[in-house]
Amino acid sequence: MRYRFQNHLSNGECITAKHKVEFSTLNGDHRDYHPHYELYFCCEHKPQNVTINGQSTYLDTPSVILSAPFSIHSMFTADGEDAQLDRHVIYFNENAVSLFDESLFPKDFFKVFSNCIFPLTDEQSEKLFPIIEKITDTKTDDTQRKLLFALLINDIDKNVSREARIAYGTTSYYIIEVLKYIYSNLSKNISSDSIAAEFHVSRAKLDRDFRRFVGRSVHNAVMDCRLACACDMLSSTELSVKEIAMLCGFESEYYFYSFFKRGTGKTPLAWRRMMQVTIKT
Repeated sequence: MRYRFQNHLSNGECITAKHKVEFSTLNGDHRDYHPHYELYFCCEHKPQNVTINGQSTYLDTPSVILSAPFSIHSMFTADGEDAQLDRHVIYFNENAVSLFDESLFPKDFFKVFSNCIFPLTDEQSEKLFPIIEKITDTKTDDTQRKLLFALLINDIDKNVSREARIAYGTTSYYIIEVLKYIYSNLSKNISSDSIAAEFHVSRAKLDRDFRRFVGRSVHNAVMDCRLACACDMLSSTELSVKEIAMLCGFESEYYFYSFFKRGTGKTPLAWRRMMQVTIKT
């Protein structure tokens, strides 16, 4: 099983969206987690297994799936065979949620349904599709995308009955807080020992619980986060490689170069040039 940490929001972004049509083997061999919310929309009758924080559900209808920051989740075809999936995905953080007061957002929606599956009828799916399609359209400007996002959340809450929703609730398990702590302290010298002291548990318990919940060691998770943040800063800022290395917790610029190339196959500067070309095209 592979566990992937990804930050889909560039520096300063509070919401972004993608339309993905992928033909790939989705056999459940990976789990994702990230420091922001993810709203996943599939308009197809495609058998899927959805897993959020260790709880799995089988779906064969169109659906909206909302996962909270640092919730470990996956969506893959139920039969494990190669399959093409047409999906729209919206990534957003707390800043996007706080843009609107309760007159525009349903009260406590993101507290009660932060990890939730909203199974849809064909009629409900057809009604939501034009809104989601517009949100994921690259021609939609940022202001319009935010307003459409508020409209989408209201339509989901109004049209999908409480009885139909599959809500996992917010996990109280402390490893979620450990993941948040790691992400917020990447520039520091963090280790299993320092994290165990911060959360008042033994290192043995932390290592055991973390590997069971995240599927990776604390050290590997820290390195995953550092690599993801370095990639983001190289792509979205003009900071020097030395500055990025320090912000990501590397005292040695030389070691950062070696670590980055081992993780991406490219040097930091080659990565930056590649991403600049990608953005322009």
